[in-house]
Amino acid sequence: SGNLPPEIGNLTNLTYINLNGQNLTGNIPVEWENLINLEILALGASSELTGAIPSGFASFSNMSYFHFQGTDLCEPADTNFQNWLTTIDDLQSTNVICP
Repeated sequence: SGNLPPEIGNLTNLTYINLNGQNLTGNIPVEWENLINLEILALGASSELTGAIPSGFASFSNMSYFHFQGTDLCEPADTNFQNWLTTIDDLQSTNVICP
């Protein structure tokens, strides 16, 4: 168990992160907005992940797989982010809009 390290945001060429089933806590670091080449992000069943998904993720134009169902993450309400979610081929979301 543990928090997601902000330093992963320095790995800007990263295309794939699978953290399914890991007992992660806390939120997604804003530094992860730098992962502009990300195509696949699997965070499912990390039920202790909380807070808002960084709104900068909406600039990830290569994202085709994003699973965060089974977490306590919420989606930013802004139109840009919500429109971006509709472009992801394989999306498993919490369907919870951040307050």
